[in-house]
Amino acid sequence: MAALTRAVRDPQIEIRELEEDRIEFVLSNTDTSVANAIRRVMIAEVKTMAIDRVQFYKNTTALTDEFLAHRLGLIPLNYRYNQEYLNYCSGPETDLGTLGHRFMDNTECDCVDGCYRCCVTFELNVKFGLDEDPLMTKKLVTSKDLKPVALVDDVEMDDVQPVHFSNSVDRENAQDEGILIAKLARGQELHVTCVAILGIGKQHAKWSPASACTFSCDPLISVNAPAMDALSDLDRATVRDSCPVGVFGETARTGGEGEALGAVDPGQALVPKHPSKCMFCGECERRCEELSFGRVDHQLLKVDRDEHKFVFTVETTGALAPEDLVQQALHVIRGKMTSLQEEIQERIDEDTARMEHQGQYSAEYQPPGY
Repeated sequence: MAALTRAVRDPQIEIRELEEDRIEFVLSNTDTSVANAIRRVMIAEVKTMAIDRVQFYKNTTALTDEFLAHRLGLIPLNYRYNQEYLNYCSGPETDLGTLGHRFMDNTECDCVDGCYRCCVTFELNVKFGLDEDPLMTKKLVTSKDLKPVALVDDVEMDDVQPVHFSNSVDRENAQDEGILIAKLARGQELHVTCVAILGIGKQHAKWSPASACTFSCDPLISVNAPAMDALSDLDRATVRDSCPVGVFGETARTGGEGEALGAVDPGQALVPKHPSKCMFCGECERRCEELSFGRVDHQLLKVDRDEHKFVFTVETTGALAPEDLVQQALHVIRGKMTSLQEEIQERIDEDTARMEHQGQYSAEYQPPGY
């Protein structure tokens, strides 16, 4: 029990896959509460920028102002640290390189209509002129048309930019130049300014940097080799094929491996070759139960969950790199734990002082006639 307790207090992260907008990692030596806390923080408590206020100057498109404002708000905005703008940063130095260092919350800023310390302003001004290419039937308004507006010293800061594509594959295969906002017919025009501020997913989903964030327990698959070998080759093949994701394969009892189809070849043993693919559907266990006629003492295989090892799959919107999302989520959790620890210590100090004061008062007090 002591060894398990020490293991739980020493969580480890192992990265399995890392792409431009996706990460898969294994969190081990901890429990479900910690895993779920990390998942929830990644979804709802990591700060990002998103368009929150839209000023319309002209909109002759077929879409209403409210509809366009909603679409603009859902465009991911990516921040890239630029040392040239270090003098314009307003956050604590402990957050260097993050949005928390570059910007402050707009509710804490003393400006009136927004400034470089708390927001970023973009302008979108697109018109489909009557004299433009007569072969064009429509003009697309995309995230590429959002241009930054200088808020200080006539400097157009480009450290916050719209995310047009979350990965290079989408960029190469896309037909548009960015995220589609509207389509203009000839003679139509759209002119707006957009103000982006800091926020978290708890406030609105547009501030959530994670488009998908899931975790599952690592599977523990144990095969009763003697009982499995006693089955016919065809029965072993039905166990193998019962798994919809192909967890099971064949391996020679001498150590070689094979991917034979049809019946399991004589001399081949059935083993979990790809256990990480298991999704706990239970099909293999049900098939084995049918083959063993429900006898508990003749269990062919067993699938369990490792309650101290979790496989995370995280996909981002492009507002943050997946590895940055994980690191910032851990930073948020660390800050929460520090705040909790400080508050508990403060309460303890207050209770201690009150008890000492009460004890001193009781020692000095003498009841009448004592």
